[in-house]
Amino acid sequence: MVIGDIILDMYFLGVVERISPEAPVPILRVTDEKSYLGGAANVASNFKSLGACAELFGVVGEDVFGRQVFRELEHRKIGSDGVVFVSGRPTTVKIRAMSGARQLLRIDFETDEDISFETEEKIIAVAREKMKDSNAVIFADYRKGMLTDRLVATLLETASAQYFDNF
Repeated sequence: MVIGDIILDMYFLGVVERISPEAPVPILRVTDEKSYLGGAANVASNFKSLGACAELFGVVGEDVFGRQVFRELEHRKIGSDGVVFVSGRPTTVKIRAMSGARQLLRIDFETDEDISFETEEKIIAVAREKMKDSNAVIFADYRKGMLTDRLVATLLETASAQYFDNF
């Protein structure tokens, strides 16, 4: 199981052939768009690609990007019972405008505010249950407020009791 900050990485790929008449900035004519799971979601995706079962825990916003993350998780058959939609919180998104191999601009949608006590409780409850069938707990911290001190301490205590008390 992977617990941490879920990020959606988006790329707008294209060519620059002129400068804007409104400001001295390049105009990117978009020819392709790509999206990838990032942050903790990328870690879970990598485990899944190695043939392991992957269960993801984190938060996304109640927005188009959060729904896109869920579609990607479903497509990759990554467990999402521990992913919580949080009203008023944006899904963390990193948008890159690319011309060839050159990055022209990055736009970030994000917050680094800690998740609420109620959200912590939801994630802890599901994680404790899923931990019974898990062989590993991985924390992926990108400093976006998901891995609070309380959440990490509680889940480390649960994991220690689960994994080490059996020896």
